[in-house]
Amino acid sequence: SVSLEGVGEERLDGLRVGVYWDFFNDAEEEVVRVCRGAVGRLEALGAAVVEVKIPELEETRVAHALTIMAETCTSMLPDMEPHFSDINLESLMVLSAGFQFSAVEYVNAQKQRTRAVEAMKHVFRSVDVLVMPATGCVAPTIPKEALSQGASIGTASGDVMRFSFLGNLTGLPGLVLPVGYSRGGGGGGSLPIGLQVMGPWYQEALLLKVGWAMEASGFFPLQRPGVHYQVLEGNL
Repeated sequence: SVSLEGVGEERLDGLRVGVYWDFFNDAEEEVVRVCRGAVGRLEALGAAVVEVKIPELEETRVAHALTIMAETCTSMLPDMEPHFSDINLESLMVLSAGFQFSAVEYVNAQKQRTRAVEAMKHVFRSVDVLVMPATGCVAPTIPKEALSQGASIGTASGDVMRFSFLGNLTGLPGLVLPVGYSRGGGGGGSLPIGLQVMGPWYQEALLLKVGWAMEASGFFPLQRPGVHYQVLEGNL
């Protein structure tokens, strides 16, 4: 059964918030600064911050990359020949890499997935939720040429997805909270920064509880982006 117990409470007393600081800090300086401020707000709401360690993160990241590329190739296989010219170059690079993996490598990646799941079970024995930045950087600038030619921003894509692989490979639920803005960005404007809250399997209600309390505290500094289109205006 689905339970929303605790959702609507404005305090987080007794909640154990896990942080693996080496992982948390592997992001742009400004992202880390804003997300650390959000962790401080969680503490102000009564949560206790507990330092944890997550083993084999690099092995898990590689297993995730191999798995998702191989499975993308499998799903795209029927469309490769008839629609090859419609696929952009960055996607073709991913597909080309995915077709190089062997069955042995894919099976080993799934073994690493099992190890990661067991590691996360151990972590959640000592904490209720984990927190980390949602992304390793703010949104990268897309060059104008990309409109007609496309663009390969492999490094930036890796930065954006830096904290996504763990939940994606293990199936852990996550909630991203808007917690601040960068001091500068494309065109001189600020860009949003998010904090990811990750919980045990089937504990989405716990994540909603954290999100509700943070929102009710007034921590989210809402502001309109420099380029903004109100698509719902007059339709509500």
